[in-house]
Amino acid sequence: MTQPNNGLDVFFGATETNVEFMPDIADRDTILLDGNILPCGGFRQVYAPRTGRALGTFADGGCAVIDNASGKGRTLLVGAGVWTGRVLRRAWRRGNPHLVARLHDGEGKQFLWIVNPDRSAQSGRLKVDGADVQGRAL
Repeated sequence: MTQPNNGLDVFFGATETNVEFMPDIADRDTILLDGNILPCGGFRQVYAPRTGRALGTFADGGCAVIDNASGKGRTLLVGAGVWTGRVLRRAWRRGNPHLVARLHDGEGKQFLWIVNPDRSAQSGRLKVDGADVQGRAL
């Protein structure tokens, strides 16, 4: 059976080639994305891009992140729990209650993940330790 199924392979532009569920060793994997090493775990799904574009890889070279155009928007499929890295603190959101932010620590760097669970584009300002945070969308 094709995974993801029910048409989600078309939506995400990729098919799964391998999957492992590994909550007991959740802290031992990484994803290389834009030159950054992101700690991850919990599960590990490797993808083969179809219409999507590979953005990130696991340490062994397997495709971990897929970007795909879908309808009028984009999808981002991530094959591991990037939230499983050690959470330093929940970052304070400012100006927009729709955005959720978490600050993680890994490989000597800090990573700020901002998630927009809303169906529309969002904007906002965020401060961590009193300093404005500058960032970019993937």
